[in-house]
Formats: sequence, structure tokens, C-alpha cells
Amino acid sequence: MKDKILSLLPSVSVPSRYTGKEINVTLKDFDSCKVKIALCYPDLYELGMSSLGVRILYGLLNENKDTLCERVFSPATDMEDVLKRNKLPLFSLESKKPLKEFDMISVSISSELNYTNILNILALADIPFFSSERKDKDPIIIAGGNCTFNFRPLEPFIDCFVLGEGEEVILEIVEIFKELKSGGREKILSALSFIEGVYVPAFPKTTVKRFVKDLDKAYVPLKWIVPLTEIVHDRISVEIMRGCGQGCFFCQAGKCWRPVRRRSPEKIVEIAKETYKNTGYEEISLLSFSSGDHPLIDEIVDK
Repeated sequence: MKDKILSLLPSVSVPSRYTGKEINVTLKDFDSCKVKIALCYPDLYELGMSSLGVRILYGLLNENKDTLCERVFSPATDMEDVLKRNKLPLFSLESKKPLKEFDMISVSISSELNYTNILNILALADIPFFSSERKDKDPIIIAGGNCTFNFRPLEPFIDCFVLGEGEEVILEIVEIFKELKSGGREKILSALSFIEGVYVPAFPKTTVKRFVKDLDKAYVPLKWIVPLTEIVHDRISVEIMRGCGQGCFFCQAGKCWRPVRRRSPEKIVEIAKETYKNTGYEEISLLSFSSGDHPLIDEIVDK
């Protein structure tokens, strides 16, 4: 299948969206890894690779020796036509494996506009829309990101929602899946429902959002993937703060991602230097909801 896909790429407008092989990408042996996760951003490559959340989870999961994590994005309409015309399923960037061959598909939902893209991805991958119709052989569909705080619109289609930040909880999900992989879908989902911050519609329980308490100790992807095509945020993004202290009533983000946590200037400079060495990017953005609210922003900029 890989050779067939590569032979068709010259017929689409931006082949580099689908080739993989970028600088600092992680390539693992598909068959030797115990847990295989497709990390999905349901929009074009240029938007998905601009997501810091995607980069964090990709690096974190691939540093786990038992886990393989590969990326998949929504294909553009020309690529979608090529897949349908040639009766090919949607595939991952790294190994060009069909999504159906992965154990889990982890979807990052940043906007309600992604909802129909998620269903389109499932259709292109030949995975049943409704979680109630999926069998043991089908991947478990996990959703996280901004839109999971109101999970009701997607509840029939998603097996498992992660509420809040994913760095810690995703590794707990991997460990449970590894232990119960042979026990079947229902047993796995039941066990996942007991993880704090995880909501499983088939086994509903009250839960609370997860958040990283110390941003200086949080995982940072230093081997920043450098795309082979221009993306929306084509630079290094260094997260300096999470949450927002403004408390505006109209703002979802300010409410959902509390409490405010700040990264120290020393840690920010360390991250910036190491990532620069690994990429050669000459532009660095200081990322947060409101970077000017960091009490040490002057020191950070000076350094």
C-alpha cells in the first residue's frame, strides 16, 4: 500500500502534506510496538502541525519504548478524491498504515468546525461512525482538546473523552490498554472510565478535568518537527504560561484551562536554546493566552 500511495502523490497539489519524512520525525517498527496510536488533528496538515498539543503528545508517546505514535490529518479534497478513486483507506504519515490497523486513534478537537471532519476521517478509514457499532478489532477513538468540555454533540461517535490537559492522562490510558489489550473493547473502556479526567459514554461516571500542576516539570518536545512545507505557525513555539487570570465571562478558554501556571524564565530560555539547536528555526514565539500577563515577561524577552 505504501508504494501505491507514494506513486499517487504527484497528482495532488501539495504532496508534502502526506509524505512524512520531516526533520526530527520519529520512525518506529510498527509490528514490534505493543501499543499503536494514530494521533489525529481533523484539519489540514498546515493547521495540525501548528498545534503545540499535537507536538507534545507525539513526542511524549514516542519516548515510551512500548508505544508507537504516528500522525494523520484531514486530507485536502484532491487527496480525498484520489483515495476514493483508487479505493485506498486513509493512512498515517509515518508508515502509511491504514488507520484501522492502529489500537487507538487520539483526536485533538480545537473547534466545533472539526466535528464533520472527524466523521469524514472515520468514513475514509472505514471505521464505523457510532461507537456502539465498533467491534474488538476496531480502534478505540479518544477525543481531547477545547471542545471536549462540551462532549454531548460527539458522544455517539467517540469511545472516550479526555477532559483537560493530556500529558499525564495519555500515559495512564496507554498503560491500561497495554494490560488489558487481550481482554476486549468493553473491558478496556470500563477500566478507562475510572481514570480521573476520562469520561466514557458507555460507562458514565462523574469526573474532573486534569491539569499539569508544575509547568516547569511538564514535558516539552525539544526535537521539534520541521515540516517540508510551510505551515500556519512556521516557527518554534515556547509555552510560557497556561490558563488566564483575566476572568472574562465570555471566554471559554479562560474558564476551561485554569488555574494559571507560569514557566520560569530560566526554563523558557533552556527550551528555546535546545529547540533552536535541533531545528535551525530563527523565529521563536512566546505562547500563552496572554503572554503580557506573565509577571516576568520583560526578563523573558531580554534573555
